[in-house]
Amino acid sequence: MASGAPEHSVASIDVSQARIDAVMRRRGPPERHTNYTDPRYPAGSGQGEYVWELGGLDLQVTTLFYTGGDGKRVESITGVTVFLARAQAHARFGTGRGVQVGDTAKTVRKLYGRRYAREDTDSYPRMKYCFSDDTRLHFRFDARGRVDEIMLERSVE
Repeated sequence: MASGAPEHSVASIDVSQARIDAVMRRRGPPERHTNYTDPRYPAGSGQGEYVWELGGLDLQVTTLFYTGGDGKRVESITGVTVFLARAQAHARFGTGRGVQVGDTAKTVRKLYGRRYAREDTDSYPRMKYCFSDDTRLHFRFDARGRVDEIMLERSVE
């Protein structure tokens, strides 16, 4: 369990409170939007993925949705990911505590502590912090040891 208060914000999006329509008002329409449904899901429900291309970084917001009794779509944000999409990133997005794409593992440990799980995925090292409210914060590092992806997920039951 990571020390300190749970992290809820990446790219100024609070996964515990933000709504996708508020993100779209702030960021404008996404460059890409995909809905995923499955016959095993209840009718009118599924997952959404929204992607904005912002200054060399991609901002991805994932959601779960269902159709309410009034026929309106109800959608909750379940995760926010910021990742280096092009060689030169000009936008700076980070966590609530201040870690940004391009920072080092030393900076991550300074701001989030030494209690994390280390994972190697696709030969990229990751630091994964799990918080008391079941939110999970992942940092992926490139070959130079710099953060090239930040992903924040909240538990959905």
